[in-house]
Parts: sequence; structure tokens; C-alpha cells
Amino acid sequence: MSIARINIFLAMIFFSFWLQSCSSPIKQSQNNEVVKILDYYPTKEWRSATPEEQGLDSRNLANLIKFFIQENINLHSLLVVRNGYLILDTYFWPFTSENAVHDIASCTKSITSTLVGIAIDKGYIENVNVPLKHYFNNVDKEVTLKDLLTMSSGLKCESQPSEKTLHEMINSSNWIDFAIKRPQNHLPGKLWNYDSSGVHLLSAVISRATGKSAAQYAQENLFSFLGIKKVFWPADPQGITHGWGDLRLTPQQMAKIGLLFLNNGIWDGARVISKKWIDEATRNQVPGRGYGYLWWIPTNVNSPTASRSFFAEGRGGQIIYVSPESGMVVVTTGGVKGVADFQKMMRAIESMIIAPVVDRSNAFAGPSTTPLPGPLSVNREAQLLLANLVKQVATPPSPKLTLSIPSIAKKIQKKIYKLNPNNIGWKTIAFDFPNANANLNVNTIVKGENAYEAKMNIRMGFGENNDNTSSTLRFGLDDIWRINSDVQYVAMDPKSADQQRLENSQIALKAHWEGENKLLIDFNLLGVIEFGVISVIFNDRYSDVKFTESTENKVVSEFRGTLADTR
Repeated sequence: MSIARINIFLAMIFFSFWLQSCSSPIKQSQNNEVVKILDYYPTKEWRSATPEEQGLDSRNLANLIKFFIQENINLHSLLVVRNGYLILDTYFWPFTSENAVHDIASCTKSITSTLVGIAIDKGYIENVNVPLKHYFNNVDKEVTLKDLLTMSSGLKCESQPSEKTLHEMINSSNWIDFAIKRPQNHLPGKLWNYDSSGVHLLSAVISRATGKSAAQYAQENLFSFLGIKKVFWPADPQGITHGWGDLRLTPQQMAKIGLLFLNNGIWDGARVISKKWIDEATRNQVPGRGYGYLWWIPTNVNSPTASRSFFAEGRGGQIIYVSPESGMVVVTTGGVKGVADFQKMMRAIESMIIAPVVDRSNAFAGPSTTPLPGPLSVNREAQLLLANLVKQVATPPSPKLTLSIPSIAKKIQKKIYKLNPNNIGWKTIAFDFPNANANLNVNTIVKGENAYEAKMNIRMGFGENNDNTSSTLRFGLDDIWRINSDVQYVAMDPKSADQQRLENSQIALKAHWEGENKLLIDFNLLGVIEFGVISVIFNDRYSDVKFTESTENKVVSEFRGTLADTR
């Protein structure tokens, strides 16, 4: 070999080593696919880094938190990962890291999709084109697994308002039979329609194909690899895991799911799910809709992340957002109010933290092995601002030590109101205002937490033989949430499993008087989703109760109570 050729050969070797030294490690898998390897895997615990160390300006994260505060977006947590490192993990009072396990709502659907993919990878399911009738003898409709994964089965489903069909399924004696026997209003594959009942059928398919519930199959074939231990994921009366929702994870566990997808299905040397499935599941399968296999895909053509990112979404602001272009995973949990606030939240995340990193990445455009832009210069001022904001949102606000005590408070003190039949199982309520007998003079009250704390006692049950359950809920009158733990605040209707996930959750309450006879009690479920207002209007011998939930902007229940205790 000539000296010139030797020099060219050595130069090529040097260039190859230089490329690999400037990027995350690359290795060739057994099936010859190139796999990007992280510096470490957070199986046991996450490693943290400053935003600047991972190429993100702390001011961007600070501005995002300020935006959520200013817009009154009811978040419970916000977590940001870049290149596998945790650069933000913040919790919004009254939600804390100690009660971080959270209902991820319809993000569960993306987990169910993932389990279908794993079952296909392992040969338990042939492919997505398998007809549903292959698993159920009583299916007389042409529906494939792909139709269910893309929510285009054509089966009748009324998703608005408040997922009517889902609740009808939950109230039926056999959920799978209900979901199967629905009429088919459209040809499969022709019309997208949000269908949680169809996703529950996929959970049943996983059970019939693998011989294990979706929850058990997930633990053995997904969660165990990621270091996610036993989780809460309920089942229907026949033992089928809720395919559409109700799985509970911590934000850090949610981020592990996102990181697995960001890393093309590899976790610490193990192939958990195929890259082929990830590519198919997170590709737009529904033209004009932005939907893959139970994963959402941004469709805004003006967004720098359009058609590049994908996310799992659940009602109330549960998000696992994966951005391969930026190497980032963003997780939120919360009780975000309605579609408008959710869209504000998503636009803010994309524009304030995803887009700046994508823009920097584009500036470094080159071969696929070219590294993403590296660290930024340290910005102590921005880092301090971010730290202060993280502390601010996690800390209870200063109490408002002004107490308005209307005259009605003394009249209703500890009086019992017998309630008309209602759908949440409340039978009686009684209120205890510690200051109601203090001559209605706030100046005579000793300032302290208890002086600004009232109680509501609720007796619950459905029917004459189920009326012995009671809960006493504390609520603040000083604009400070009081957290009530391990309490049941709605009755369990023996005819319905719909309220199962609402029991034994922490509930935060605070209240204020509006006028002389209207008490407004704000409620915020921690670890679930729902938040809203319980309005109680007192009129002579009656009380009118209205229970309004904000994430779906609906009246949950409305009923009257009659004064029963005349002591």
C-alpha cells in the first residue's frame, strides 16, 4: 500500500473516532441497527444536571414556570429531561414529591399501545392487521387491532360530553361484551372517533394473547426493565385491566417511558420494544388528525417541532412529551382546566423550551452522528431565578388573615342537613366553624391555623343499608389548602365502578364566603385529576349543593338538603 493510501486510511480512522468522541456512544446491535447509548440509565435513580450543562438556558425554564403562574394553569408537577439527565423536577403546592403518584388518565392508552407492540415483538400477536374476531367468538364486525389502535373502528362511541359511551360501559355488567356489541356506524379505517371503550378491548386482547392481564404483562415486560415497581392499575369486574386509563405513576416513572421511546426501545443494553414498533406507533396514522397508535403527533405546520415530536396525553394535563430533535422528554401532571388551558400549556412547552433547543440543533445540522449542541455558559442569575421559582411554587402562600363571618354561620353551626338522593352518595352534611360563636367579631379571635380552619362532616352511602360511612374534611378559610389524607369523600355506588379511582385519594380544600349565605369550597384532588368548586347556598331550613368539576367543565351533582337538627 502506498504512503498516500496509508495516510488516507489513517485519516478515515481518525475521523471516525473523532465523530464518535463528539457524540453519545454508538453501537451496532445484533440486527445491525445503529443504537444510541445513553451515558447511564435511571433504572434505580435519576442523575441531575443544570439546564446549562445540558444545553438549555435556565431563563427558558424560569419563563415557563412564570407563564404557568400568570395564566393560573393548575399543574401538579413539571419535569424536564435532556440527554437522560433530570434538569427540572418541580411540584406545585399542594401537590408535593411525597404524594407524587398520580393518575395519568389517558396517557394509559399509550402504555396499552406499547404492550400491544411488545406482544407483537414477542410473537404473541401476529400483527396489527389481526381481526378482533380472532380473539372473541361473538364479534360480527370487521374490525382489526389497527382500527382500535388508531381509533377508527367505526364502532358507535359518544365521546362528548364527558365520554358518555365510556361511562355506559363502566355501568354495564360486562364491559367487554358492551364494547364488542356496539353497533358499527362507519366502515373501519374511515373516520377517527375518540373511543376509550375500544382501547379497553385491546387490554382484553393482550390478556387473551399472553394469558396475563395487561397490568401483569406490563410489570414483567416493560416496567421491570425501567425499575418501575408494582403500580396501581385497576381492573374491570371480569379482571381485565383498564386499557384506557386509571394507571398511576410518578412523574419520574412517566419520564422513564418517554426516555425509553427517545432511546428507540433500548434500556441499559436490553431491547424492551422494537424500533420498528416505535416508528409506527409514533408516526401519523390518521391524516389530518395527528394520531399514531394511541400516541399524539403535533400537526401545527408553523411549529418547529411539527411531525418530529410525539406525546401521550391525558385529561387534566397529564403529558409525556418526547422530542427526538432536541433529545428531551417533558412530563406534566395536573388538573388543567379545559381544552383552552391545555393548549396554552402545550404551546408554552413547545415554544419556550423545545423550540430553542431544536433551533440550536438545526444550527449544527450535519450527519446523523453529529452531536446535539453542547453545554451553555453558566448563568448564575438565571439559575438563581429558576431555583427561587421552583421553591415559590412548592411553598404554601402566606395566609390571608382576614376572616369574614356572616351571621348565617352561627345559625348553621353543627346543624345537620339531610340531603336529597344524588349521584355521589352524600346523605347528610354538617359544618363546624370554630369562630361562629365568637360574637361574629374577628378581632376577638386568636390568630392561628385552627382559627381559620373549618370542617365539613359528610355521611355517605347508597340505599338504606349502606349509610354508615362518614368523613370529616378540613378546609382553610385563609386561602391555604388543608390536605385531607386517606379519606373517602364520595360513596361507592354498588351499581358502578366509575368512582373507584376517586376513593382514598388526598383531597385539598379551601373556602370563602360569597355574600351572606353562599359558601364556596374549592377542592383539588392530589394524585388524581379532578378539581373544582362545591357551592353551598343556605336559605332558612334548606341548603342547595352544587358540585362542579373544572377539567371537564361540568356539573357533577346538584341537590338540596333539609335542616334535620333543630337543636
